[in-house]
Amino acid sequence: MIRITFVTMFVLLTIALRPPGSGHPFGHNEAEYFPTIIEGTLNCLAAVAICVTSIERLINPHPAHDLGIGNLVSVNSI
Repeated sequence: MIRITFVTMFVLLTIALRPPGSGHPFGHNEAEYFPTIIEGTLNCLAAVAICVTSIERLINPHPAHDLGIGNLVSVNSI
């Protein structure tokens, strides 16, 4: 999923950098909006997934396990 998103954003930003032509006298700058929409949509989907998971965990709590990678990412981001 991440690779597809990265490739899509790369392609669309490459299109946005094209110079103006006969069909697009003001350039292709509007193509910059599409990666932003894709990224925003994916962020919203991630937020919904986090909310659903957290509500489920609040209703049916159980001990956390396999925290190694999560702790590693958290420490690395600090």
